[in-house]
Amino acid sequence: MIIKEVFTMKKFITIPLILVAALLLVQPVKAEELNQMEEQTIITLSSFIAEPADGGVFLFWETSSEIDNVGFNIYRSEQKNGEYTLLNDDMIIAEGSPTEGMLYEFIDDTVQNRKIYYYKLEDFDIYGVSTFHGPVNATSRMIYGIER
Repeated sequence: MIIKEVFTMKKFITIPLILVAALLLVQPVKAEELNQMEEQTIITLSSFIAEPADGGVFLFWETSSEIDNVGFNIYRSEQKNGEYTLLNDDMIIAEGSPTEGMLYEFIDDTVQNRKIYYYKLEDFDIYGVSTFHGPVNATSRMIYGIER
């Protein structure tokens, strides 16, 4: 009976010592690092560009991989730090895979010429997590290729 009690006490001493040792190995996290640790989607965006066109703006983006990606949304604002409005009526369906990306395009034909517009791209996954990319900008022109 005495042997059992000593063995039990040894178990209770060993487990807390392991927990204390594990806690000592954990590094403290700074407050600014916590802000950067928000949940993000798992896509690799290779590029996101806005090109002016005759009476519109062409948006192109390319992914090199997409894991659990459902689709994309495009948002537009007239100011870089302004309020952005959703442009697409329906989600732009994701077509990439974990091993192969995809090239996508969207045409914004609701712009006024000679006005600068800012765009953000949102991707979202099967878990409801979304990530915003951008902004990128372009100025729509009457005749593509001529700046005034």
